[in-house]
Amino acid sequence: MDKIKVISDFIDDDAIDIIKSYLDKNQDALTYNPDIYQYGIKLGKDMYHGKESILDSSRLAEARPYIFNQYIPKCLDNVSSICGDESELYIASVWLMKAMSGSYISKHNDQDHGANKHLKWSIVTYLNDMPEDDGVLNFFNINYAYSPKKGETIIFPSAPPKYNHQVKSINSDRYTIVAWLTNDPEFDLMRLID
Repeated sequence: MDKIKVISDFIDDDAIDIIKSYLDKNQDALTYNPDIYQYGIKLGKDMYHGKESILDSSRLAEARPYIFNQYIPKCLDNVSSICGDESELYIASVWLMKAMSGSYISKHNDQDHGANKHLKWSIVTYLNDMPEDDGVLNFFNINYAYSPKKGETIIFPSAPPKYNHQVKSINSDRYTIVAWLTNDPEFDLMRLID
């Protein structure tokens, strides 16, 4: 689908185990949204999810080395090479998330109605397989649906409205790493974190 790219084997089993273990062990200390049955950590300077977003990378604990030494560089490299974006890119935010049965993600765009208009690319990495028709990422304006597969990453432009998306239902645990890239150095996570 034109600018939507899916990359197989983006993350290996060892890294998956680190992130899933981190989310499960630290569940009580992470941000929890009881309305949509999700918990996680939102690292970055976010103009829409401000109170939930942090810049304290020590909160990542054992997940920190993988996120900063492997995941972030891999995201930047792949957007440049696979998506053909040769502009100066920075990582703006990284979220480690677990959605539980009963969860969903309502229709939205990743620029959050202009609050995060600096976001250019959205990246979602799936850490577990989902049953058929469960947790499907639906780009309803272009009639494209992606079914999550363990180790895969989907990359797409953050700009609305063409790439607006939703996940209608999540009926089993779904683990993800979500990242956003920007051209604006003011939001460069690597510069902002402590």
